[in-house]
Amino acid sequence: HQVAYDEAKILHRDISSGNILISEDGKSGFLIDWDFSKPVVDRETPRQHERTGTWQFMSAKLLLGKATCHKRADDLESFFHVLCWVLLKHGPHSLTATKVVERLNQNYDYVMISEGRSIGGTHKETSLRSRAMRDPEMVSDVCLKKLLVDFEDLVAVRYDHAPSNEDREQYDKIAARMQYDDALLDRQPVWKYDKFLERLEDWDWIYERFCEATRDSSQLSDARIDRKQQLEAAYVKYMVTGRTEGARNTRTGSKKRGADDPDSRPASSKKHRG
Repeated sequence: HQVAYDEAKILHRDISSGNILISEDGKSGFLIDWDFSKPVVDRETPRQHERTGTWQFMSAKLLLGKATCHKRADDLESFFHVLCWVLLKHGPHSLTATKVVERLNQNYDYVMISEGRSIGGTHKETSLRSRAMRDPEMVSDVCLKKLLVDFEDLVAVRYDHAPSNEDREQYDKIAARMQYDDALLDRQPVWKYDKFLERLEDWDWIYERFCEATRDSSQLSDARIDRKQQLEAAYVKYMVTGRTEGARNTRTGSKKRGADDPDSRPASSKKHRG
């Protein structure tokens, strides 16, 4: 993705579980299906202002209609949502099947129609702001937990409130006393906000975090947890007892029925590959 963006000036715009293929040994991966990709005019401005992608994995900003165009940061957030979605279904955590179904429906399937437009992302934004991945039930693997918490901090900065002038004045005083030493300032909210905004533009940091998390080969040998039967039973119960509106496996964009077309919500135009 980074090579395509930096060298070919192409933005993928449809990061999803079905478009990321991983080899059986877990050592190789492929990003496929570039149908919705677009040339980038400059570092952050695609030529067309439109929402595209697979609904479950689109950024909260795009789903909420807060973004004027699809940016690289939206693709990065989609990678985060894919990782969390797979974790909920197959990863090591202590959530009950009912809680998994609730999170899948609220964070990834939820959609409502407002003035003829499909809107979603409310729960995604709330989860990011509250740093939901820090919940002890969410991830039991220590190495994966650290990665997800850092990844969440990175993509969530887009939804955090910017520090006030008073906050910055106070921070400047503290930073001066500490001689602007990052090692001493990394717990300061203003430092974290500015640093993660900076890292959002340069993907080297999150790339290194992934490399660090996978250096220990023993961390790559965990078998996929099969929760299919439990989740199916919990989903049926969830459907009976009440649920929000949902759009499952819906891909939106100019080559399919658009994200703003209400009739496109129930359509399953894209199937996940495993």
